[in-house]
Amino acid sequence: MSTVPTRTRATPLRDIFAYAIGDGANSLVMNTFFTFAIAYYTKAMGMSGTHAGLAMGLSLLWDAITDPLMGHVTDNTRSRFGRRHPYMLIGGVLTVMCFYAIWAVPSYFQTPELLFWYLVAVNILLRTASTVFAVPYIALGFEVCTDYNQRTTLQGVREGINMGVNLVGCALLVWSVFLRDRGGVKGETIPANYERMGLTFSVAALAFMLFMVFATRKYAYDSRNRPDVVGNSLHEILGNLKDILFDPYPRMVFLFIAVLFIGVVLLTSFQVFVYLDFMCFAPWEKSLVHGSTMVAAALGALLTAPLVRRLDKKPSVLILVLVGCLGNVGLVVLFATGWVPRDLTWHTVPVATLVFLVLHDLYHLGATAARTIATSMMADVSEISRHRTGRLRDGSYSAMLSFVLKASIAIGLVLFGLSLDWLGFDPAREQQTPQVARNLLVAGFLAATVISLLATLTIVRYPVNRAYMAEIQAALASKQEPTPSAETASAAEPGPGPPPEGS
Repeated sequence: MSTVPTRTRATPLRDIFAYAIGDGANSLVMNTFFTFAIAYYTKAMGMSGTHAGLAMGLSLLWDAITDPLMGHVTDNTRSRFGRRHPYMLIGGVLTVMCFYAIWAVPSYFQTPELLFWYLVAVNILLRTASTVFAVPYIALGFEVCTDYNQRTTLQGVREGINMGVNLVGCALLVWSVFLRDRGGVKGETIPANYERMGLTFSVAALAFMLFMVFATRKYAYDSRNRPDVVGNSLHEILGNLKDILFDPYPRMVFLFIAVLFIGVVLLTSFQVFVYLDFMCFAPWEKSLVHGSTMVAAALGALLTAPLVRRLDKKPSVLILVLVGCLGNVGLVVLFATGWVPRDLTWHTVPVATLVFLVLHDLYHLGATAARTIATSMMADVSEISRHRTGRLRDGSYSAMLSFVLKASIAIGLVLFGLSLDWLGFDPAREQQTPQVARNLLVAGFLAATVISLLATLTIVRYPVNRAYMAEIQAALASKQEPTPSAETASAAEPGPGPPPEGS
């Protein structure tokens, strides 16, 4: 195995795609989980929204322990197979097994008393396995791609593949094959449909994961003799976590991603119920609208690289969030007020469906693209930390990012479950009343808008830009201190206080 190369090299596109393919596994597992799990346990298994949301959110405390721990462990592993690949292989296999267990509930546990605790236990196991896979996987991306602009390209390709797989899986196959209505019975109310879906997606996710692990093995650098491997004692772990949490740069990015993704999870959870109960979409309309959101998200992710090259990262993020919020507000105004009737057609063309689709897609395009750019910011702040400390801690930053994403999912699902009951959702009804359906639309889409706008407040003072990162990388290459421009000089100084606003 070779040693870690200089971090300023260009990355071949084939390596970027080989790495990004791994997110196909994450897409099938996580997108399917937080899009359909509550629908499965409420509409098919009869659990209340509050209990379903709480069961999925209780794992948050466990994630608070395992994610930072895994980040430190993967950074400080001595192995000739590298610090990332052994964990990705083991964690990926376990993730797939736990994912299938979410949908294949043994008959013994299908009682109101046991079903809740079954979901809690399997969800904790799923999140643990996901941590073992996702933390080193995200960290590997920081190491595969080191150029400031190309990092956005890598994250854009990764998000594009994620959304492409999501389109084929969650949109096309779920609605047209697995949850298709049959004999007048709604497909989303039949438990066996979800089990077939879980098995199919588990096999596909395993294939994506194995391909990525073996296709990126050239980046499995021998870490047995690396001087920056410090060990995995509790003292080292706590000290490492403290350093990251007190660093203002990553804190801004973490908060932005956390708040933004809570809104994404809320809207993604509500939208399934809006499709079914408010818009009353036909099966082909469900596939069309749901699938279009993934196309929009993929396009947004792929557009991030040229947008960042033109505007830099922070301005791009702020613009994209605003675009998404405008789409949500327009949708609520037009449909909740009845200005666009749900049955509006023009020469048999479903105008209401098309208007809903366009506005709905704006949010997914903006939010996904903003999160993609923010993820590339994590590689930047990790590199700044390496310059300051002399230690490569991509795994630790990756762990915190993984924790932030999973914590956001948990919080979003808990809020969604509580909101279902608060808004009057009745799991015993096959079709909700018009008032409840309208409540689901307004609450879900406006809540996501407000939360997204709040997220911008956490990133607006982020000072790192392209010019400063060029100085950091030059300093790393020459082993000398950078000489920041006046615009970023004060931002380069470490300290617990908030840095000044950059350009």
